[in-house]
Amino acid sequence: MSSTQRAAAAQRLPAAGPATRSRAGIAQERFWWLEQTNTTEASLHLSGLLRFCGTGLTEEHVAANVAQMVAEQPALRTVFEEVDGELWQVVLPGLPPDIAEHLHIIHMDSSVGTGTGTDSSTSTSTSTSTDDRMAEAVEIARRLAHDPFDLRRGPLFRIAMLVLDPDEFLLLVTAHHLISDGFSISLMGHAATLGSPGPVQVTYLDHAEAQRARVAAGGYERELTHWKELLRDAPPITTFPLDHPRPAVWSPIGANLTDEVDPALAQRVRSLAARQRRSPGAVLVACYLIVLAGWSGQRDLITATSTLGRSVEGTTGVVGLFRNFAPLRWTDTGEWRFTDLMEHAQRSLYDASDHSELPVAALIAELEPDPPPDRSPLFQTLVNLLLVEDIDYCLPPPARMTGCSLDMMLHIEEWLGTYYLTWLYPTTLLEPDSVAMFNASFHTVLRQAVATPQISTEQLVDLVRDAARVRDREVQRS
Repeated sequence: MSSTQRAAAAQRLPAAGPATRSRAGIAQERFWWLEQTNTTEASLHLSGLLRFCGTGLTEEHVAANVAQMVAEQPALRTVFEEVDGELWQVVLPGLPPDIAEHLHIIHMDSSVGTGTGTDSSTSTSTSTSTDDRMAEAVEIARRLAHDPFDLRRGPLFRIAMLVLDPDEFLLLVTAHHLISDGFSISLMGHAATLGSPGPVQVTYLDHAEAQRARVAAGGYERELTHWKELLRDAPPITTFPLDHPRPAVWSPIGANLTDEVDPALAQRVRSLAARQRRSPGAVLVACYLIVLAGWSGQRDLITATSTLGRSVEGTTGVVGLFRNFAPLRWTDTGEWRFTDLMEHAQRSLYDASDHSELPVAALIAELEPDPPPDRSPLFQTLVNLLLVEDIDYCLPPPARMTGCSLDMMLHIEEWLGTYYLTWLYPTTLLEPDSVAMFNASFHTVLRQAVATPQISTEQLVDLVRDAARVRDREVQRS
C-alpha cells in the first residue's frame, strides 16, 4: 500500500453502526450556542424552494420518498440534549407518528376546500387564478420555513409539497443548521423527488466522533501548519466600518439584504473567468476583497470562505453539518492588477478546499484560545460561494439564515444565469443603509473590473474609498 493509500485509509470513516447517541460535532456546538443566545426564531434555518412541472410525481411518490429518506438518513432523526454542560446528539429509531410534523401536502385549489391548514399533513388553500395560487403558495412556504423546531424532540426538518395543479407543484425543504448545511438541502430535495440513492455508509455521528478523535490525536498537523503560516503576523481584526459600538457580549441577531447581479454582467463575469482560465468564483471573491479593502482601509486583510467539508470517503451523500470555514488573506502592495487578484483568489480557494478538514473551532483553539467575547475570533467577515447544481429554484435562492455569527457574511449564489448576493449582518453593529452602500460598492467594482480586468487594484480600492468618504460625511452630519 502506498503512502497516499495509507493516508486515505486513515481518513476513512467506520461503517454506520448501531450507536444512537454521541457527543455533538465541533461545529454543532457552535450553532447550539448561537441558537441559545438568539431570540429570533428561524435564524438558523436553511431552506430551498423548488418548482416541478410535468414530472409525473404524485403526492404518494413524494411521501414514500420522504419516508425512505428519513429511514436512511440518521441526521433526520437526530435530536439534541445537554448533559452536565456537554451537548449530545441522539438518533431516534423513528420519527413521531404524526407525519404532519415533517411533511405537509397543501393543495392550492379553491374547489377542494378552504384555509391554508399548515397544521395538517394534507390541506387546501383559497386561491383562484394561477398567479394567485403561486403567490399564496410562496407565502405559505415562507411561513413554514420560519416555523420553529423543537431541538430536543424533533424532527428538525420540514418538507412541504404545495400542489398548484395536477402537473405542477412547489417543494419546500427546510432544516435546522444543527443537522444540515446547504449541500444537505440539495440532497434532501433530490431524495424527496427522485428517491434516495440508498442507505448511507457512514453517519454524521461517525464523522463527529472521528473528527474529535483526530483533533485529540494531533492528526491535523498538515492543515494546522498551513493555516499558522498563512495567519502569521495577521492583523487582529478586519471588518467593515460599524454603525454601533460592539456590545460587551456578541449577539447573533441579524438581518439580510439580497440583490442580484445584472444577467448581462454575470455573463461577462463568466467570459472573463474563461479567458483567464479562472473560475467565476475567483472573479467574485476578488471583487469582495477589493470592497473589504476599500471600506476597512486596511492593506493586510483577513476574511474567510466556507468549504464543503466532505472530502472524507463516504460523506458525499450524507445529510449533516459538514460545511467548514477557512481563512483567506490578501496583502495589497499597491502593485497588483485585478487579474493578479483573480489568480490569488483562485489559489486561496484551492488552498481552502485542500486544507478544509481541520475544524475551524480547532484552529481557533490553537491560535486564539481566549478570544474577546465581543467579536468572532480569527476573522470577522466571510464570502461564501453557494453553487447548487441540478436544482431548479422557482424563486431566487432564499436568504438561508438571519442569525449572524460574524460582522458580515456575503453569500453568492448562482441561479438562472445570474448571481444573487445576500449580505447577512448583525443588527447590533450595522444599519441597513450602510449595508446597502457595501452592496452598491460591490456592483461598482464588479462592473469596472470586468470592463477593464488589467486595472490596478489601487484604482478599484479608490472607487470604494470614495463611497466610504461619502458615508463618513453622512454619519458625521447625522
